[in-house]
Amino acid sequence: MYLNEEWIEIKNFGDKEVNLSGWILRNRNFRRKYVFPGFVLDANESVRIHTGSGINSENELYMCFRSEMWDDEFEIITLLDSNGTLIDKMIVRN
Repeated sequence: MYLNEEWIEIKNFGDKEVNLSGWILRNRNFRRKYVFPGFVLDANESVRIHTGSGINSENELYMCFRSEMWDDEFEIITLLDSNGTLIDKMIVRN
């Protein structure tokens, strides 16, 4: 799989921006994690986070991993804030 085809999208449904700096995305085994760089997600906007490499922008971020982050069959995606507080969790089954 081309790693930039593996991605997750996070949407801010609120009416205020959210500073995602230091927030963490983890996979189900907690063997891989992505720590957000200095990044602010504007109100009612989304950001797509790709596993592969590229140039970060206001709506696309890149983990720069050399192998897959997510399991193709079953995955639990966890989003934690910079204090380690659970913000969201999603189960994905193919």
